[in-house]
Amino acid sequence: MNRRTNKLIKKLRGKKFDDRIRAAEELGKTGDPEAINPLIETLKEILEDANAHQNSELLGISAAKSLTQLGVDHTNTLIEFLNSRNPVTAARAAVALGELKRRDILEHLFAKVSCRDPLVRSQVVWALGETGMGDKRVEDTLRDLACSDPDGYVKGRAQEALEKLGVGGELLKVIVVPATGGQPHTLEVNSKTTVKLLKKQVGKIMHVKYNKIVLSFENRMLQDDLTLLEEGVKDKSELYMICLPKHKKLIMI
Repeated sequence: MNRRTNKLIKKLRGKKFDDRIRAAEELGKTGDPEAINPLIETLKEILEDANAHQNSELLGISAAKSLTQLGVDHTNTLIEFLNSRNPVTAARAAVALGELKRRDILEHLFAKVSCRDPLVRSQVVWALGETGMGDKRVEDTLRDLACSDPDGYVKGRAQEALEKLGVGGELLKVIVVPATGGQPHTLEVNSKTTVKLLKKQVGKIMHVKYNKIVLSFENRMLQDDLTLLEEGVKDKSELYMICLPKHKKLIMI
């Protein structure tokens, strides 16, 4: 056992949770198999404690991630922490999963996108940006969050994740005006958003099913992506949209 590993194991077995968490994190980076058993002991202690508190759970997350890095797969343990009712625990588990860059956990991240807690959503968004390169569902999910998440911080993190994936695009402002009257709604739309996703976003604010909405621009049906909407528009920062009743068209003017 090398000196660094030995020093970290002593801290892992100490009493200060901050030191224990940091030690657990660092042990995964050592690549030293001598760290495996102490990490397993620590994780077992936490998982068997019915009264484990938040700091214990954070330590457990670090231990599970480090064990996975050392070749002892504990992604299922991290997924259990991801599903914790404690938002701090769930958020930290999302970060750990993102750091592992395991594509086989994407479905579990998708399941947490609708979590009510913005802290959890923001970290899930970050994790998607770390693991979702080339995955269209990840891109669409992030675009939806970047445009319509109720929390400004989450929206920003989603846009950052898109840029990290190389599919950032620009945000365009769309004003949706109900044909039957009423106040217009402003909607931010990513320039690389698909028509299907645009329909979904409009459907949310107009309270209609997005698959019942038809889009047209200069009497031409849109089939591909939102970049087509920019053709012929002088000011790309604003697009104006009139929402007509069901089975009628959404006309861009």
